[in-house]
This record gives sequence, structure tokens and C-alpha cells, in this order.
Amino acid sequence: MTSPSSEPLCIHYLRTFDESGREVNIDPRVVLLRVYARVSRLNVVFVGSSQPNPIALAGLAMPGAFLDDMADPVGSEGLLQAMRARFGKMKEDRAYHESPELLDEKENGILESENGMVPITWIKETIEDAIEFCTWVYPSCYKEFTTPTMRRSIPFPVNYIYLRSHRAEIAHKWKQSTNEEGDSSANGRRIVKRLESLLKALQSYVEIEFPLFAREDFPSGESCARPPSYFDAVLYAYLRALHNIPEKYLSSWTKSSEESEQDKPNIMLLLGGHKK
Repeated sequence: MTSPSSEPLCIHYLRTFDESGREVNIDPRVVLLRVYARVSRLNVVFVGSSQPNPIALAGLAMPGAFLDDMADPVGSEGLLQAMRARFGKMKEDRAYHESPELLDEKENGILESENGMVPITWIKETIEDAIEFCTWVYPSCYKEFTTPTMRRSIPFPVNYIYLRSHRAEIAHKWKQSTNEEGDSSANGRRIVKRLESLLKALQSYVEIEFPLFAREDFPSGESCARPPSYFDAVLYAYLRALHNIPEKYLSSWTKSSEESEQDKPNIMLLLGGHKK
């Protein structure tokens, strides 16, 4: 239940489809916004677009939205701040507390794990880098997954322009050669090692706490031993986005980025334990 005075928040995002026509999103920012809206029960409307930089958002890269009387749209971080602020006000409404589905906002953004400290920023940066590198830099994933996904989701010739320009932008960012032999760069190895370290640090937390979230959809408070926290929402959303990359490409990329056969990061085994 939302506050009676709460105005709908209209969030625009790039809607992408897999080969079966099912909507699939590998942008963890979009997944997080959806998860947060669902579990908080905020009044949010998601508008899927076939344009990467729609006129409706004044050319801003999605996800984005206009807030209140602001002249310019805001991106994902601004949206999250606004949604969390709205949620704080909504919880003051007595009617909201009748709902069993409460999001615990008392969260400092850091998990103390037996394998080290896990800040939310580490989760975001590591998984965002892994998704970006695998889907836009690693040749086979870009050619066989990213390209057809964007071609079926964005109309021609915008899809062609977007694929070329965005990949060039990402390649420049990583100063990475994207030849057909695959990626074995220091950047790729560094990202894989960071991802392995992150998944190891989260392993015990996921095994103990995350069965609460091992469902197709984010669970309701009725099925939780405790209200899900903002940390849980971030972790669930980012792991879900990573899982949305077909396993064969993610596995192939991590293997190609290994330093040696003797020192293999078992990314897929670790990721397999972090259920969707």
C-alpha cells in the first residue's frame, strides 16, 4: 500500500528481449529499481523503450525519469535516492504497517563476512564491470548474444549505430583490443579475480540468508524470517542481472581470462550457489 499523496514515478528503461521473445535485462540498475519498487510497494510505473536515448528523457541514457518539477531527468542513482526517500515517508503512514512486506532500511551498506567486508559499492562495481566486459568486450558474447539481443530490441538503423558506438565507447574505456581470438588482457583477468573474491566473500551469507530469495520473484515478507534489507535488494538484483547472461558465454569468458590452467577461478561453481 502506498501513501495516498504519493504521485506515480514513471521510469523509462531500455527493454530488451531474448531469442524466445521473453524480456530479459542484464542492466543491474534496472533490475534493482524493479526489485526495490516491488518490495517497497512504491507507486512506480516502468515504461519500456526501444530507443537507447529516448526523446522522452531529453536524450539521457536509461534508466531515468523526471522527478517532481525538475527540468532535467535523473539517472539510476538519483532515482534510487528519490525512491528511498519516498519509502521513508510512506512508512510513516499507519496503513502501510499493516502490510507484511516491509523493507528494512536500517542498513549501513556493509556486510561483515567470514571472508571479509562486503560493501554495497563493491557488489555494484564488480558485477557492473563483469557484465559490461563480458557482453561488450568479450568477442563471442558480443557477437552471439549482445548483438542479436540489441538487433531484435532496437529498430534499424538505430540498433546498428548503437552497437558500434557503444562498443567503441566501452573498448576505449577499458583500452581493450577486441579481436576475434578472445580476450586474455590484464583487465579481463582483474575483473574475473574481483568477481571470484566477491562471490567467495558472499558465499556464507548466501547459504544462510539467501534461500529466502531463491525464487523466481523477489519474496514477500510473509516468506521471510526477517524483512529484506536494502543490501539484500542490491545483492539479489545484481546477481539476477549476472545470471541473465547465458551461462555458456559467461563461463567461456571467465575461462579465457584465467592466468593458467593450475590457477582456475571456479566462477561458475561459485555463481551456481548464488541462486536467482
